[in-house]
Amino acid sequence: MTSTTLYLGNHGNLLEDSRTACQLVRLERPLLNEEELEHICAIDRVGFKTRRFRAVYRRDAGEGALQAALKQLAEDVEAAVRDGVNIVVLSDRAAAGEVPVPSLLAVGCVHNHLIRAGVRTFADIVVECGDAVSPHDFAALVGYSASGIYPYNAHACIRDLAARGDLDVTAEQGIANYNKAATAGIVSIMSKMGISTVQSYHSAQIFEAVALRRSSSTRTSPAR
Repeated sequence: MTSTTLYLGNHGNLLEDSRTACQLVRLERPLLNEEELEHICAIDRVGFKTRRFRAVYRRDAGEGALQAALKQLAEDVEAAVRDGVNIVVLSDRAAAGEVPVPSLLAVGCVHNHLIRAGVRTFADIVVECGDAVSPHDFAALVGYSASGIYPYNAHACIRDLAARGDLDVTAEQGIANYNKAATAGIVSIMSKMGISTVQSYHSAQIFEAVALRRSSSTRTSPAR
């Protein structure tokens, strides 16, 4: 028995018995479709406040642009959370002349910044990304604290295939099948660690970088 349920909202002080900590949005799985994402962004109920942030930087910004963009993004999200925002949506949709920040980098940066700021439990993170397409991509995002994922690029490809008649099902059914299969992939990955709930896998960061070196002066053994 494996649970894929996750929750969105202000979890508050985990050591405090408070009714407000129960005001959460329940997601049956981490993978979202466009309609579900828009419902989250437009939620209008007492106890919920959503804000969308763009994880992009200017192509002509010069050296250090990515680092500066991440720093600004983390600071903007922290300020919003302190202002009462409890559902943070990170979007990598880029306009002309802009470059999207890799979704895993954006999520990990914001997550760890909020931990250092002492406000991580007051908000949850949803990511709207075009670079995540495989179960490992989604598992890594969940592992670095994404509670909901809308892979718009993958869904756009499915719609295109359906429009050309290359699928035996409608675009909506194809997207549903894709989300179901991707969620099963996340479950398969985390089950190898002996984890039976996505909530336990969420934010665990149980990943290991292999064959990377910290500096050019440090030798790294080949990955085995």
